[in-house]
Formats: sequence, C-alpha cells, structure tokens
Amino acid sequence: MNDYLHNNKAIRYLISHSNHDHPRDGRCSLEWVSYIAGERHSALPECVSGEVRNAGIWLNDVAGGCGKDRESLRPLLLRMIGTAGDGKYIERAIAINESRYNPTLPPGVAVFSREATAIRWQSLYDTLDRILPREVELPPKMLDRALAFCKAGS
Repeated sequence: MNDYLHNNKAIRYLISHSNHDHPRDGRCSLEWVSYIAGERHSALPECVSGEVRNAGIWLNDVAGGCGKDRESLRPLLLRMIGTAGDGKYIERAIAINESRYNPTLPPGVAVFSREATAIRWQSLYDTLDRILPREVELPPKMLDRALAFCKAGS
C-alpha cells in the first residue's frame, strides 16, 4: 500500500516516529518534507520556517502516545514547504503557541493526561491546517516525489 517506485527504487512512504540517521531506517514527517524538497536527509528542512518545523516535529512525535495516527499529518507536509523566510513568522508563532499551550480542556481532564495531550494535538493540527498556505507551487523537480508521497497516503 505504501510502497512505490521512484527512480526504479522501491520506497516505503510511511511516516515514522522520531528522526533517523539514514532514510533506510525510516523517515519522520519533517524528513519526508526534506526528501520531497530535494534537501539532504534531515528533520530540519531549510524550506520550512522554525515555528512550523517545531510544531510538525511535536505533532509527529506525540501522535502515537495520544492515540492519533501519524499518517494524518500527510496533508499538511507539502504545505509546509516554502514557509521559511516568507515573512509570516510572528503571525504563525503566536497562533501555534496559543493552540499548543492554551487549548480549552473540558472539565475533569487532567492537564498532563493522555486526553489533554490529544486535545492539544488536535488543536495544533487544526491551527496548522488553518494557517499554512492552501496551495503550494512546487518546482518540477519536486513534483514526482510529492505525487508519489501523496499517492502513498490514499
């Protein structure tokens, strides 16, 4: 389901927990962004702004522990490309911090519980979905990788 050929090589397009020293060990969400953008293997892609990158890393790493599916991050990843240096850092940083650290918890939900983490996760996911660009214009060299990544998630 998630295996596709790219340049005659089978690639497993699963989003893994944490970062990896080498792509053969898996790729976290931001390592996939680096791959699609044609950057070196890294969880710190240069094409993604710092506040968006940190939010993406947190969503990726916390997903399994709070009952969320890491694969649900897939729709946001292409939209992260190009956020570095686009002049929207402060606006996004405020929105991200508000959603991650100040979500409204229902009565009786302990602040450090799994349920509270799931609420924070969804709040941050929804915020990124709202503040990231709806359309991203990718250069031709990224399109093959981006299309294969998107097909793997369908």
